[in-house]
Amino acid sequence: MRYMDASITVGRQKIRFDREATIELYRGTITVPGADSCDCLYCKNFAQQRQAIYPDEFMMLLNRLGADSTKEWEPYELGPWDAKPNHRLYGGWFLFCGEIVEGASVQAEGLPFSYRFTTSFPNGTLPGAVKICAVDFLAAIPWVLQEAPD
Repeated sequence: MRYMDASITVGRQKIRFDREATIELYRGTITVPGADSCDCLYCKNFAQQRQAIYPDEFMMLLNRLGADSTKEWEPYELGPWDAKPNHRLYGGWFLFCGEIVEGASVQAEGLPFSYRFTTSFPNGTLPGAVKICAVDFLAAIPWVLQEAPD
């Protein structure tokens, strides 16, 4: 792996990353958004509004890391969000080549959108020769499909 000389501090977490290696990860390995490879209603709801979910600050972070904001890694639905009718809680990851230097135990907090860096994510199909971390997000988004969730 190439030397990671770029770093970012977000809250109490600090990471080192390799932007070019991350761009290559998306070019060669993460070629389809996670929600697009699933037929369930929850993923369809997520995919339909994917680009409207993320705040500008988060989009700038993904761009700086080299992560493709249109290709989330395995989003998941957690159920209704009690604070707002017709909203569901979703989580997911954006991967990047790098490592957490400080603050590995920090939890994502705050809705309707929050995020953190993590090393805990589904990674069975990823290349093993590269250190990969993730930006773990949690979002409350509206249900926009005509079909109702279960």
